Amino acid sequence: AEQQQQAEQQQQAEEIQYSQQDGVRGIEVVKVDVGAMAVTGSTRLQAATATIFVTYLLLESTIVLLSSSTLSSSVDLLETSNGYNDNNVVSMARELMDELEEKTLKTPTLISTIKEIVTIIYNTLNSADSNFRRIKDESDHGYITFLGISSLSEILIDSSEMCPTFSTNPPRILGEKGKREEFRAYGIGFENNILAWEYLAGRTLDDTERTVIQQLVLGGKNNHGGEEICSNLRPSGNGTVYIGVVKDLKTEFKHIVENLKVASVAGAKTVLLRCCLLSESDSLSDEDTSFIDVQLNFPLFKYELVRDLLLKEVLNMISNSSMVMLGKVLGNIMIDVSPSNNKLMDRTTRIIQKVLTLLSNQKPSDGYPNQQTKDSDYNRLFQHVESVFKLKNQRETEAGTYMPSVAKTVITMEKLNVSVDEAVAYLMSHDEQIQPLFNDLRSTREVLVIDCGATNTRFGIWNGSKVTDITVVLSAGLHLPHIQQLTAENRQKEWIESLVNQVQKYKALPGHRFIGVSIAFCGPVDANEMIIRSSNLWGPGVLPLPKELLEQRFGLPVTVGDDLSVSLYRFIHDPSYVGLDRIALLTISSGIAVKLYDRSADRIIIDKKGRGGSLGHVNVVGKFNRTLEDYASGRGIINVFKELILEEDLRISYESSLLQQQLTSIGLVETDLYDNQQFMSTLCKCVKQQDPFSILVLRRSVRFLAQVMSVYILSAAPDIIILMGGVCERFGDIYRALFISELVHHGVFGYTEAELESMIQFGSFDDLNGLIGAGRRWEHRVNM
Repeated sequence: AEQQQQAEQQQQAEEIQYSQQDGVRGIEVVKVDVGAMAVTGSTRLQAATATIFVTYLLLESTIVLLSSSTLSSSVDLLETSNGYNDNNVVSMARELMDELEEKTLKTPTLISTIKEIVTIIYNTLNSADSNFRRIKDESDHGYITFLGISSLSEILIDSSEMCPTFSTNPPRILGEKGKREEFRAYGIGFENNILAWEYLAGRTLDDTERTVIQQLVLGGKNNHGGEEICSNLRPSGNGTVYIGVVKDLKTEFKHIVENLKVASVAGAKTVLLRCCLLSESDSLSDEDTSFIDVQLNFPLFKYELVRDLLLKEVLNMISNSSMVMLGKVLGNIMIDVSPSNNKLMDRTTRIIQKVLTLLSNQKPSDGYPNQQTKDSDYNRLFQHVESVFKLKNQRETEAGTYMPSVAKTVITMEKLNVSVDEAVAYLMSHDEQIQPLFNDLRSTREVLVIDCGATNTRFGIWNGSKVTDITVVLSAGLHLPHIQQLTAENRQKEWIESLVNQVQKYKALPGHRFIGVSIAFCGPVDANEMIIRSSNLWGPGVLPLPKELLEQRFGLPVTVGDDLSVSLYRFIHDPSYVGLDRIALLTISSGIAVKLYDRSADRIIIDKKGRGGSLGHVNVVGKFNRTLEDYASGRGIINVFKELILEEDLRISYESSLLQQQLTSIGLVETDLYDNQQFMSTLCKCVKQQDPFSILVLRRSVRFLAQVMSVYILSAAPDIIILMGGVCERFGDIYRALFISELVHHGVFGYTEAELESMIQFGSFDDLNGLIGAGRRWEHRVNM
């Protein structure tokens, strides 16, 4: 405490001495303590925001003191003998700070929408078609464009900061040599570029300035009278994002929305960010529903500063968060520093030391036994930074080959003990994310994931971000003749042996060390992760299999869950769904089931015996009293078909249908069908060709599903229902459309058609739900 007091006194003395020097006499030093930066190495967040606020407050205070009236109508300026009243300044400052605090506390209501925007930007830049990780433009994908008028300064600052702050492309050494910036801002509604710059500067530019600014187009019209930006300066099709920012309703809204429409029609994702209330006549029309509409109206702002600071915060949230998702930030460390000078080489080296200390599961303070060892390690890493930076520049400038950041490359080299090229290959295969190195601080080993199905079993390696080395083998189940001859107990033993053989093969792979096995199983699993039974693998009846037996045989820790619950973990941690509280996964294939994840309770809603969500066994009323699976599963659709052709009027429709023609041509007899894949393929083909009878068959089947799911929606209140399974995948968009239509027709109390449309979504049809879910479930349980 004494040392701190002495340091403060010394600093104060130095400041007094400085303020009394010739030429700076009268300068007051204003210290604004905003704490540690949210992202180390960058002051664009709270430091810059605080600077803007304090500067505005000083200027506003001066105006209040010098004016006979105040900018704030609620402050009553009282004339005194000195011409002003100090209380007015205090009152104004408090009023300003109160409004800022009030509005800032309401910004969390925007977070779910901001997440949606950030996810779109991430997917745009991280796409395989994007130029984000390329040295030269090879496509028109991977560009984020901001449009504004009075918001030009905010969007220009935010977009132009991205390259130097996060080392995005293009590298400054390349300039405009074939690489467009990922982030750019443009002014809308200006006749030419000079007028756009003069609007930004707030004054007339001289001839020299006019010559200079032609090097960077900020706005203007083309020869056809359209905005230059949307016609030929920036890509505006698929793989791009346009964000329009409106601050003044009367002069800006229509201009910006018109340009967003142009980009949207071309295929771009579009966002409208507005900081003003729209009147009813200026609201977005139904045709503009493709826009993501973000409204900073809490309500109208009294102080422009508060509006502008909140706009800055939201723009910072969007740009910073997208960089975090792209791996540009690790924890709160800005990891992709470009060590272009000695100062930045020193910073890069110290970042590498800190990260490697964390990776060794040590606190930074005790990472080294003594200062000499730390200095020696620093010198060694500094040399690595120099050599890798030189190699990166050489490859990018001479060979045109992109390399990940120097810090990430050196960290990967050190942690995995690999060469530069091996480190680069690792990073590129992991989307430049070094987070997988942190997934388990005790080790960099991987998880073996297994998706056990009734027919096939899939194996793979989960490395923290994706599944690699996938193998598919036949399951040792009842579909194999030699398994049918065994007793249930021996069938189970045979199944275990088949898994053990594959696990041993993976454990023998060079370069891989596994910390455990995560299994998605085709049957119920209880709360203790004991497999209860599997009628498809071992036959009917309960035949418990504790996971401890699998751990003993595998020689590794094991976690196991039923396949649908495990698949749900893929979506629980997907950036597209992290803002949702209740996520339901509905599978429609040979069976029908649904599982619900409650984020607030952090659990999937099943009981201790693994029961819950088996909707396929719900009894429904049709021509015969059957279960939902008898009408809405794959074989259920065939049952519906058989019932329909027995109805006299529908029989006539069937005999003139495309479906009947197609079935006849391939020799299928409708009365002998049972779970026939050839029939399902034919029906699907006819549905997609808009055959009325085929669509009727599918609609009648979906109607039974809608009846049961309407009850489920009212009781479980899911935020989203993700569709998966063979039936959904086979019929695609028309299945989803019929499902929503039948829900609306049946009626779901309290839900509009638009809400149901938003709720019912497809999952991923890549056969990786079980494997990715198993990997993420392992991480979820380890991190609990």
